[in-house]
Amino acid sequence: MSMQLISKCFGLEYEVEDFRLPLEQGGYFGQGVGREFFKWRENFAQKSTPQLLNTCFCAVNRADDHVLKPKDYRPLDDLWMSLGYEKKNIMATYAWNDLDSSVETNKTLTYWIKNWTKT
Repeated sequence: MSMQLISKCFGLEYEVEDFRLPLEQGGYFGQGVGREFFKWRENFAQKSTPQLLNTCFCAVNRADDHVLKPKDYRPLDDLWMSLGYEKKNIMATYAWNDLDSSVETNKTLTYWIKNWTKT
């Protein structure tokens, strides 16, 4: 199977404050900017890979009481489903340093997949 990686990114809620605050204070957070950005990425993927059948991303699984989870956190599941993605029972494990740690720890991520032959 041949695959082409188009891009990767962090959810805004996991970004450092210096990056996140101007967007939140400017009224962009929760206003559909993420949806439009995601659509832009999908359009780019479709144009650069005409035979595209699927797109996917991994979302980090965090406990509800995770110390770094923002108090006003809202799961993005509804957004992903509205864009045609299905949450799959496929997991990946990656290690990285959390913002409050100098030690890498394993994180489990769940795949969301969009089948372009269904849209």
